[in-house]
Amino acid sequence: MQDSRTDAASGNFLTALLLALVLGGGVTYLLWHRQQALTERQEAQRRAAQTKLREMAKAHAAASQTRREEPPYDRHRYDALAGRLQEWDASLQDTDPQSFFTIRNLLLEQQKAWNKGDIDLFMQYYWKSDDLTFSSGGKVTRGWLATRGRYKKKYSTRQEMGTLAFDNLEVSLIDGDAALVLGEWKLTREGDDLGGNFSLVFRRIDGRWVIVHDHTSKVD
Repeated sequence: MQDSRTDAASGNFLTALLLALVLGGGVTYLLWHRQQALTERQEAQRRAAQTKLREMAKAHAAASQTRREEPPYDRHRYDALAGRLQEWDASLQDTDPQSFFTIRNLLLEQQKAWNKGDIDLFMQYYWKSDDLTFSSGGKVTRGWLATRGRYKKKYSTRQEMGTLAFDNLEVSLIDGDAALVLGEWKLTREGDDLGGNFSLVFRRIDGRWVIVHDHTSKVD
């Protein structure tokens, strides 16, 4: 009789243990599935925001190239678009006050520095470290000083620097302290325009977003 009770107790324990494992696995799967769905929704919002951002940038560019008092687009639609982008911006910044809009603005400031003919100011947006990497033309330049030297050697005069413009910027936040930027560049010079693509890796170091890797290619 005692052995039967022992066997029954053991059986009940194993059944309970098996049930707990099954239920635990189910809960874990449900939590994982819910997190995946949240991640996919956030990524969809991010892609939508980037698309709208490009629309706004093109609208601003169109407005800046005309002397008409009224912009060459529907103002009400533009205002509505701006409002929606602000909402997306706020949602993306729930856990990170630095959004892709901040990084985009940094690139526009860097563009302005170049167009002032100030390579030193242009370089302030790069990581001032020996670990900075710059890849172009099949060669890799390592270090902030070497990268600045490369720029100054290649663009030694204001005429060679020309006028720089960035376009089709796509910023993807990898996590709270890293981002990938894709874009196009164009250098307008007298009788000698240049252009191509670039990819940048940004990192937030000591509270500041900086470029830690630059891969720039030229379109022939």
